[in-house]
Amino acid sequence: MDCNINRLCDFVILEIFSYLDTKTRVKCELVCSRWQNLSIESWFTIKHLDFKSIFNKTMFMGLTDRILISILKKGCSNLKSLDLSASPYLLTDQSLSLIGKYCKNLEVLDVSHVPIKNMTLRIIGKNLLKLRKIYLRRCLDIGEKGIWWFLKDLTELQVLHITENSRIVGKCLYMLPSTLKEINLSSCTRLNDSGLQNLASHSENLQYLDLSRCSGFGDSGLLAICELPFGVWNVLEVYNI
Repeated sequence: MDCNINRLCDFVILEIFSYLDTKTRVKCELVCSRWQNLSIESWFTIKHLDFKSIFNKTMFMGLTDRILISILKKGCSNLKSLDLSASPYLLTDQSLSLIGKYCKNLEVLDVSHVPIKNMTLRIIGKNLLKLRKIYLRRCLDIGEKGIWWFLKDLTELQVLHITENSRIVGKCLYMLPSTLKEINLSSCTRLNDSGLQNLASHSENLQYLDLSRCSGFGDSGLLAICELPFGVWNVLEVYNI
């Protein structure tokens, strides 16, 4: 019995390709011209993209601007979720600023540990208007101005994680959309009373709050949190304040 995979129709091969990881999918483009065309077409069906278990865990081998840009150009217009946290160290603003251009429908973005800067964060916020979840864990180069501009146009944001950032005092939290349900600001050691007051004034739908290892605020900030309308919250978790 002839079991040659090339006897399968394009639709079936595309379905098979949809189960492949990123690295294998790229390798399929090298098999033959038919597989190359089908592999490129399959990128338009991808909903989630990450780079876990693809690169060695060193800062000298990993996801680069060239690799990320080439993948984005393949066709990520239908991508809903992008996670760069598994290999963040070699990326720069050159590729990060293009995410909004090629991934207009993105709803979840994880750039934790990526050396992203204020201006690039502003570009991402301006272009990814459907964004619902953003993870900025240990993004040390971003500050108040970048986050302010990032939040400015995001009217559907529900989850915001900004952790281990010593530049955030909380002025930018004035721009928080009322849609937010989950906020994690753990280890933002300079978050102050005024910042918590900004948070409290824009958190009527909040269900989860993490302020663990935040030591920069005092009684007035804590009071602002405690005076929030708890009756409209389903769940509230505030750690170590």
